[in-house]
Amino acid sequence: MAPRPQVAGIPAATYRLQLRPEFGFAAAAGIVPYLRRLGISHLYLSPITAARSGSTHGYDVIDYNVVSPALGGEDAFVALSETARANGLGIIVDFVPNHMAASPENPWWADVLRRGMASPFAGYFDIDWRQFDGFRHKAVTLPLLDKPYDEALSEIRLGDGEIVCSGVSLPMAADTARGDPADMLAQQHYRLIPWRDAARQINYRRFFDISDLVGTNAEAAFDDMHRLLARLVREKRIDGVRLDHVDGLRDPARYCERLRRLLKDNGLAEPYLVVEKILEADEELPALPGIHGTTGYEALNLLTRLFVDETGLDRLAELWREIGPAVLAEEMRVDAKRQILRELFPGGLADLVGRLQKLDGAFERAALEAALVDYLVRLPVYRTYVDDQGASDADRKVIEGATDSDGASAFLRAAASRPGEFTARLQQFSGPVMAKAIEDTLFYRDFRLLALNEVGGGPELWPLTAQDFHAAVLRRQGRQPQGMIATATHDTKRGEDARLRLASLTFMAEDWRAAVTAFPDDPVVSPEHRYMLWQSMLGAWPLDGVDERFAERIKSFAIKALREGKQRSRWTAPDSAYEKSVEDYVDRLLTGSDSEDFRRGFVPLAERAARLGAALSLAQLVLKATLPGVPDFYQGCEFWDLSLVDPDNRREVDFDKRSAALSGASDWRVLARQWREGGIKIKVTNEVLRLRQDHLPVFQWGRYRPLTSATMDNDRTIAFAREHDGTGILVAACCNPASFVSGDWFDFSDWQS
Repeated sequence: MAPRPQVAGIPAATYRLQLRPEFGFAAAAGIVPYLRRLGISHLYLSPITAARSGSTHGYDVIDYNVVSPALGGEDAFVALSETARANGLGIIVDFVPNHMAASPENPWWADVLRRGMASPFAGYFDIDWRQFDGFRHKAVTLPLLDKPYDEALSEIRLGDGEIVCSGVSLPMAADTARGDPADMLAQQHYRLIPWRDAARQINYRRFFDISDLVGTNAEAAFDDMHRLLARLVREKRIDGVRLDHVDGLRDPARYCERLRRLLKDNGLAEPYLVVEKILEADEELPALPGIHGTTGYEALNLLTRLFVDETGLDRLAELWREIGPAVLAEEMRVDAKRQILRELFPGGLADLVGRLQKLDGAFERAALEAALVDYLVRLPVYRTYVDDQGASDADRKVIEGATDSDGASAFLRAAASRPGEFTARLQQFSGPVMAKAIEDTLFYRDFRLLALNEVGGGPELWPLTAQDFHAAVLRRQGRQPQGMIATATHDTKRGEDARLRLASLTFMAEDWRAAVTAFPDDPVVSPEHRYMLWQSMLGAWPLDGVDERFAERIKSFAIKALREGKQRSRWTAPDSAYEKSVEDYVDRLLTGSDSEDFRRGFVPLAERAARLGAALSLAQLVLKATLPGVPDFYQGCEFWDLSLVDPDNRREVDFDKRSAALSGASDWRVLARQWREGGIKIKVTNEVLRLRQDHLPVFQWGRYRPLTSATMDNDRTIAFAREHDGTGILVAACCNPASFVSGDWFDFSDWQS
């Protein structure tokens, strides 16, 4: 089936590819015919611009105006675009305006290091230039040392026009006078500090807490930042853009408006633009000119909550209260935010307090800091969007809810509600605090049900009734009718099918509870971490049997989870003894002394969860392709996606196997019997995308009408109609498969035609 050409305008369906040196433009071109047959209308590519040497993801950009040589270079990208065109596919590219690699490979950054504030690129980065004691120039801090400065000095090598530190060659200021190493370093436009001191001393905006990524001033750099993008649009190589981390921009609305104008001025009449924006459960997409919507995390979480049983979740919540720490979920959230502010962002917090104090010196610094910490802890969203026009009603409501009406807090409320440098910096700061505290800390502490611990979701969320789900879909359609609907991305915490296996625990909560009490314990590994491991193994349990590779995947995930949780271990200070105990525990369960006893109780549950999860996955697939919005498919998810958090979800995809399955058996009874192989999922994908292509106006522009029926079990079924220009399509999907999943697959005998 060849998709109808849609080289401009709204995609019918997108397919996300994670490009890397081992799978570059040429490899992507090779699978285009397969994607055409599958029913995809647009390739959706990870960043195509030049990244630092060895990059495995492309988000560490070094040059916006060079197509990545590591992916094949511009000639290979042109060939890919021509192959896509010949097959009726468009191309959407992931663009990264918020940050670049803080590396001498980056010519803009290297020039800043060489020339300091005199560099024409100095304003392209968010640097708070400071004059340090003993330095000739105002300087940017570089956290490259692995020991105190005085101890590291003897290891720093001075070369001809460069300074080599920790294996990194840094440019030397042109006017450097020869002298001893300390004197020559004092003449540079940068100051070397230990990497452990970065949180307090760094003076450039980072991407979250990653010192290797420096925040850009996209407004100042706009023209130079987008020259290649504009040219590729003029050459009709690109049809849409996905904006990475839009919340990091100083003025997201103004940037989006300028970008849309640039794309249109260069010949893209209907540019498709989506933003990576994390919306909390009740948050609406802010007004961003020209944007069709988000990349779809809020849709992902709506679908997950639809497939969770409330009674079962109640039982799991009771179990977690018995196993987990004796603190409430909200207390865990508050503790995580306070810890992140204290440990990862003390320098950024101090900078904001200083800026706030300059607005009014009437308040003591300690009072302002306490008010600011309280505000950031209470802020329920990633950021507000106060701009030159002031605060919207929605922003005022959020700010008022996060502040008190007297004292320093009231002063902060007023400052955060009006335009200015303080507010701009605060809004860029609050997003990283939220992300690191919730996604990268709380999600690895609160294990009530891991299916809910997803980007834009949260462990405190509860299931949606059919009525609630319909209402949420209608709200989303009103705000972003052409936003993406994603069920997996390169940043999700687990694969889409692993997530729904975990959701299925709510349909078998009593059996899970009974089994958990019999699983082997450990004298060292905490009950909370054991419970996390059991859930993670159930979600990812291989359909073709467990082997040592699976054990290694679980152990790698466990180490990342422990360090992200920042309790028993952390990235900056790993507890190797505890981590080894966790790894040994995994080995005991999967391949060692406890494996027989563990599998006796675990495998029946894993098998049942696999069947229930598969049924939910097929229902989710149907909904994704028929709800208002653009369905987005992450690479490889045409088969069962049982991956864990990255890098596990970025493993190599066997496209030959998927292509063969697409061309293979079409008898649904055969596919049902062989469901473990994944052929049934790719066939359902193909069928719903064929339906979507055949009735595209209905799905792209049609009305969404919720349906109920006296003859239909409305607790088990979600049903709606899509209607446009005299054509209507009825969609129904089962939300609770527990009653008709039996044996090795499904029993549909109780369903009426």
